[in-house]
Parts: sequence; C-alpha cells; structure tokens
Amino acid sequence: MKMLADCDPDHLLSQGEISWLEIIETAKVPVVKVRSQSCGLRADVVFSQPDGMESSKFIRSQLKEYPQMKPLLLFLKYFLLQRGLHETYTGGMGSYLLCNVVLHFLQRHPSFRSTRQYAGTSLGHLLFDFLKYYGQEFNYMTQGISVLDGGSTFAKASRFPEKKQRGPVQLCLESPLAPDMDLGGACFRMHILRNLFHHGFHCVCHLFVSRSPPEVSMLCPLLIDPAHPVITDRFKLMSEQPAALPGLKRKASQAESLESSAAPKKAMKRASSESLGAQAECPEDSVAAPKKAAKRATGDASKGRADTPKRRQRAVILQDSPTKAPDSNRWHADVAEWDQSD
Repeated sequence: MKMLADCDPDHLLSQGEISWLEIIETAKVPVVKVRSQSCGLRADVVFSQPDGMESSKFIRSQLKEYPQMKPLLLFLKYFLLQRGLHETYTGGMGSYLLCNVVLHFLQRHPSFRSTRQYAGTSLGHLLFDFLKYYGQEFNYMTQGISVLDGGSTFAKASRFPEKKQRGPVQLCLESPLAPDMDLGGACFRMHILRNLFHHGFHCVCHLFVSRSPPEVSMLCPLLIDPAHPVITDRFKLMSEQPAALPGLKRKASQAESLESSAAPKKAMKRASSESLGAQAECPEDSVAAPKKAAKRATGDASKGRADTPKRRQRAVILQDSPTKAPDSNRWHADVAEWDQSD
C-alpha cells in the first residue's frame, strides 16, 4: 500500500485520473481510499481480500429483489455523509453495513408481505418507517440482525457473547457471507446514529402535524442540505460530463428468436380461426361480402379518374350483385360490357 501511495499517485495525478488518495492502516482491513478526478466518485482499494467480489454480487442480487433499496441507500448515504457518519473507521456506518441495514428493514416491512399494501407504499412511506424503526423501535441492547433466508433477528448474547459492549446502543449484524462475523461491531458511534434517525423521524412528523404546504420539501433542508458542497460539486461534475453513448441493441437469445419467428404463424392461425368463427356466427355477412369487395374494388379502380355518369351507373350495377346463378351470369356479362366500353 505504501508503494502504491508513494509511486502511483504521481502517475495517476499527472494523468488526471484521481484527485485524492489516503491510506487507512488502522482499519481491520487496511484500505487505500481514492477519488476520481472526472466524476468525483470514491473507491476503496484492498489487497488479499477476495470476499469483496462476493459481497458485491450479494448486494447486486438484493437490489434486483428489492428495487426500493437503491433510492433509499442513495438518500441515506448523503444523509450520513453530510453529518460525518458515513465511514466505518471513524465509527460511522459504511456502505456495506448500510446496505445490510436497509436490506433488513425492507425484509421485515409489512408491505412486502401484502400485495395490496405494497401497491400503496411509496418511497416516502419507507423512509418514514425506516427512521422510526431504527430511531425508536429496534432494541439495540438485546437484538441482533441477520439478512439470510429472508431476514430475522436473534438474541445477541447467545450469538456473540464474547463481544465487548461499548454501550447500551450497539448495533449487531452478522455478515451474510461469514455468519460468525459481526459487521456492526465497528460502528461504535451507533448511539449518535440512533439519535440522528430519531431526530429525522420527528422532523417528518412535524411537517405532517403542521400540515406544511405542498411546495415545502420534506427532505430539504431538514434532512438534506441541497447547498452542501458534496451535492453541488457532484452536480457540477455530472453536468459537465459528455452525453452517454446510446446503448447497443441486446442480442436475442435462441429461445427468443424461435419465439419471434413462431409469433407470425400463431397470429395468422389465430386470425384465420377468428374469421372462420365470425362467418359461422354471421352467415349474412358472407353473402354481403362479395358486394362489399366489389364496391371496394370499384372505388380503388376509379381513383385518379373523373367520376362520370357512366361510372356511377357501373358502380350501381356492381353494388346490385345477384346471388342466384343465372342472374349472376347475366350480371357478370353486363359488367364485362361496361369494362370494354370504358
């Protein structure tokens, strides 16, 4: 890590790729923290820790299962960052721990057990309930959190008796990839976080009770400061970025190709059966069909030519198409005579 800090920063800074680098040697897993020059995003670099990729896969799978998780995480990361409680090594709540905390909340929320309630639950409802749950309801003294198998809580003393309690408010959350590891143990400022969630809950309650007008935001500035440098600088960087390239068309799989090729045949077969069914139900339509077809053909044939009295008389003859065989032969002869004279 020191070689990376001593040698590579000059190269990376000269290339304009990073704008900041820091080594955290005192962390349980030593980490190099860097920040991108172009977009302002931060990244952690660790060595000899293969579980990082597995953790990322686990979080991505949960984001697909719980689509509300991503916007909640985005808000809460800014919420904690503006108060200096977003880093694990300073006693705050890091990204991976925050992901599991939000995941546990969504797993236990009633809306995910009722289809009707799920349809009526917005992100605002979830944020309000999150602040209430971790600010008032959750028992940090006795309960631990597990996000495995749909999520649950357990008695903290029975699972991690050797863990030294730093105070009455101490978060305990088992790692989903290593259940014998307590992810929440490093968050030694959890009592401040609990009070922060409690305060945020009462801020939203105040806006409910005071019946604030619709133009008043429930997030800004009580929970999020829109003028904070992190938000303004990030917005400036994103606005200066070039427009994204249009996405390429996804290659269809073999099953999709077979399904798409079979679709026209199914549609033709269905249309044919529907037309046969319509003729069986309405026989009079089949009698009137030749007249309609003849009328349509006459109109198409006469497009672009003058509408003379002779043509109008021919149209009348075509409309009066007989159904009996002798009359039909005579009618066709009249039509042929009209066509020759035309």
